[in-house]
Formats: sequence, structure tokens, C-alpha cells
Amino acid sequence: MLKIMPLRECLAKRVKTKNIALFFISIMLIFLMSKATITLATTKGINSESYNRLFFVLFINNNENPFWRLTKTAAEKAAKDLNINLQVVSLNNNPLRPLRVLSTLLSSPRKPDAILFSNMKNTGRSILELLEKHKIHSFIYDNGFPANDKIGLPGSEFLFWQAELLSNNETASRKLTLELIDTARQNNQGELPLSLIALEGSPSSEVNAERLRGMYNALKTNQGNIIIKQVFRTHWDPKHAKNATLSAHRRYPKTSLIWAANDEIAISATNAMIELGRVPGKDVFISGFDRLPRTLQRIEQGEIVNSYGGHYMSAAWGIVYMFDFYNGFNLAHRSMEFPLTDRRTFSPVRYDKEIRQAQFEKIDFKIFSKTLTPTTAPYDFLLPPEEVKMSQ
Repeated sequence: MLKIMPLRECLAKRVKTKNIALFFISIMLIFLMSKATITLATTKGINSESYNRLFFVLFINNNENPFWRLTKTAAEKAAKDLNINLQVVSLNNNPLRPLRVLSTLLSSPRKPDAILFSNMKNTGRSILELLEKHKIHSFIYDNGFPANDKIGLPGSEFLFWQAELLSNNETASRKLTLELIDTARQNNQGELPLSLIALEGSPSSEVNAERLRGMYNALKTNQGNIIIKQVFRTHWDPKHAKNATLSAHRRYPKTSLIWAANDEIAISATNAMIELGRVPGKDVFISGFDRLPRTLQRIEQGEIVNSYGGHYMSAAWGIVYMFDFYNGFNLAHRSMEFPLTDRRTFSPVRYDKEIRQAQFEKIDFKIFSKTLTPTTAPYDFLLPPEEVKMSQ
């Protein structure tokens, strides 16, 4: 006998069957979407491990310049030791490139945790504005803002601008210029005053301005003894520096002092003087900045008087600092300064010898981290200048 199911029971069974089917369909959709997301992430070079690691982006000005190559290599070693995913972007001295690169980065699936950059050609404010909008933390190193920008300190106008690490360029330049003058006067057999030419970098650079101020302060204490003939603009280009040196020799053949805004310029000027038959270290005296390893060789040979630097480490120190920030340290906004040192300065920074010789592979950056090496002491690379001991 055919049994007829009541209508209510029949409808209930159909609803139950439908719900079960929808449940399995939902599970299948979730699985497929997860698989697609993983595939997409893998295709774009992002995996689950990358998402769990801190992702920092470092802007450098020019990958062809020895100073920036050292900056890049040191930063990469610091990131490796701290297990940070680091992407290094060379801006090629193009002021339009930072915002273009950032626009791409900030629209990607994995946004950076921090951006480390130098205020190249006054692009800093625009970068900070964009990062503030996207709530991305930033760290400025090497080249900061001039006072007339009125941008203030980290955290004053831009809350996501966490910190800056700048060098004492003006103080170091004054010391270096005085040493240049003293060396020339000790070796000079002629009458005073001595003639000096200056080879500056770029007028848009705050680092360049600070070094020039230091030079002028030193010259004020030697009024009557030193005459500055001309300041030549090189835009940090060794070729321009060579042309400027040759031109200066034609105009001022008795020039005995050459002040250079960085080591590449100083080396170029040294080579130009040798081509002209002059003898650097005897009848012409040249100074530089950056304390590059190859410059130290020129100093030992007597061709260059001296060079202050060590700031090619500033991006690496910034990576250590921001790593600790993301692990609960350095929460307050901070503007920091560390002293530039010369070849005769004993720095308290551990691995100082390896740093001077650019042997970054021998440095264990974990020991500088407050996260991995707990300590209440300040970072040793921030030791104030008065605590740095000079050799006798």
C-alpha cells in the first residue's frame, strides 16, 4: 500500500537536504578561494612565511656610488641577521621615483611595515605625507630636513614618522677643515695667506649645507691666513669634480688647499692634481668625507689629509632600531645623532674594525638589538661625541 508523507514532513526533509547541500558547497568554495589566494600570493613572490616576517623597504640614492653600495650591503646583512624581509630600491637620484615606487608598494597585497629613506632632493615631506595616509611607519637616515622647512621632529607633524638618525656633519666638517689648514700651514714654505677651493655636492642636500657651514666656521677662525677662492658645485659627481679641479687650477694656480664634500670628490680632485704634476700631501692638501675604505689607503699614502665618516652604517642601525620598535622598544618618537669619526678615532661600537674595513659579513647585528640581546643601556652606536676617545 502506497504511503503518502504528510506535506509538512516532506517540506522539512527537503529543507534539510538543501541545507546539507549548501553546507558542502560552502566548504568547497572556501577551499577553492583559499587555494586561489595561496596561488596568487605565491605568484607575486609572497608566501605565508613572508607574511609572518617584518617587511622593510630601504631607499638608497644611487646604487653606482661606493657610499650607497656600502649602505646597501650593511643594511642587507642587518636584515638577514634579524630575519627581516628587506627590499632595497635604488632611486637613481630621480626625485620622481620615490612616490612612484611607494604607490606600487602601498597597493600590493603585502604592504611594508616600515620605510627607511633619506631626504633626497627634498622629497621627504611628500614621502611622509603618503606614508601617514597609509599608516606606514618610517625612519629617516643620513640626510634630514633643513631648519627652514619647519617640518619639526619625528612625531610632531607626522605620527608615523617614528625616528631619524643623522650625523654631526657640521661639527665634523669644522674639525676636518681645521686639520686641513693646520697640515697645509705646517708644510707650506711660502707666505700667507693660503688659497683654498671648495668642491661642494648638491645645494638641495642638507648634508652638503651642514658640511659647508662647518667649513665656513673653521675659516672664520683663520681670517687673514686662508682665502677661499671659489666654491664649485659638483652634484656629487666625480667627473664634475675633476673638471672643477682642472678649471680651478687654471684660474688659481697657487691653490694649496682643496676641501671636498665627500670622498669620491676628494679622490677625483687628487687624481686631477697628480695629472697636473702637483704632489698631493706636499704642495696641495685635500680632505674628504665618508671615510670609505679605499680613501683610508689614500690617507695612509699621504695623498689625502683626512676623512670623517662611518655613516654608511646609518641604514643598518635604522633597521636594528625599527626591528626593536616592532618588538616593543623605542616606542617614543626620537631624533638621534651619532658622531662621524676619522681613522684615528676609537669608536665604542662593537665590530668597529670590521665596520671600517666594510667586512659586514663578520658582524652579528643581533648583539645590537634590545630584543635579542636585552639591555637597559643605550645603543652603543649612539654614544655622544664627548665619550669617543681619540688616539694620541
